[in-house]
Amino acid sequence: MSNQLKVGILVIATLLLAIFGYNFIKGQDIFKKSKLYYTKFKEIGDLTVSSPVKIKGLVVGTVASISESGPNLDEIVIGLEMKKNINIGKNSLAFVNTSILGVSTIEIKLANGNGFYTLGDTILSSSDPKILEDLQKKLNPIIAKVDNSLGHLDTLMVNANSVITNNLKANLEASLQNVTRLTNQLTTTAKNLESLINAQTGTITASITNLKTFSGNLNNNNPNLNTIVANLKTTTDNFKEISTNVKNLKLDATLAKVNTAIDELGLTLKNVNNPNGSVGKLLNDKLLYDRVNNTIRSVNVLMDDFKVNPKRYVHLSVFGKKNKGAALTTPLINADSSLLKK
Repeated sequence: MSNQLKVGILVIATLLLAIFGYNFIKGQDIFKKSKLYYTKFKEIGDLTVSSPVKIKGLVVGTVASISESGPNLDEIVIGLEMKKNINIGKNSLAFVNTSILGVSTIEIKLANGNGFYTLGDTILSSSDPKILEDLQKKLNPIIAKVDNSLGHLDTLMVNANSVITNNLKANLEASLQNVTRLTNQLTTTAKNLESLINAQTGTITASITNLKTFSGNLNNNNPNLNTIVANLKTTTDNFKEISTNVKNLKLDATLAKVNTAIDELGLTLKNVNNPNGSVGKLLNDKLLYDRVNNTIRSVNVLMDDFKVNPKRYVHLSVFGKKNKGAALTTPLINADSSLLKK
């Protein structure tokens, strides 16, 4: 499809839409077959296209067109588009009705006659002053009531003005001034708030940018986060397995045995520290300690003397005569038992 054809289709669619919109605004439906009647008036007042057409107060159609009948404007031809199927007798009359507010409508007064008007016929019109006189008679009581109401309203205003004292007027003026002052303060506050918002716009924008960057970093590191979560899950599973294994080891029974061993160890240490026991005497009796120490020293001296003078203790002719020298009275200095020297 060429561009020229597209432009042509678009122009035609625009024109059709404009025609449809114009008729829709006027209250006409282009998709329905029009039911047009005509009537003629010498004066139509404020009647316009799309003004309603009424029968007995019911809107049965609208004014579809207004045109002149000749160059001298002797009559004005009104096209009436009917939206309801109403049988209009040939003796019926159409006239222009203008309300107090200045809104003009077409009123059709039905009458029985020989047959009915068909589409395209011209309905007889009337500008009989009797109709206007009847309308005037109906309006006169209403106008009188309005004048009476206006008189009462004027009296009420005079009474209200007499009731309002100078003091009350001053209070009202002060109240109005306060309202004006409050309005000015609200205006100033609004300006200050706008300035504050404008000043913080950059900060808010930067915060949004940082938040966007942070979310982007999270998105980029999503695989790493998934790995961390997987590792954390594995760790928790391992802890769960360890907890299960600890339960299976019967830790309570083991701790009970440990406590029993500790109690027995405490009892043993108590017996060791008891001065009446063998171990307690050995640890706490100084005399026994000295005796044991002297015994060990004497044994040590004996062993050293045996090493130095073996002939004193073993006599063999192979080694000569027996050694009768003096025996050792102290252990050798370099002996291994020198640490026991007193």
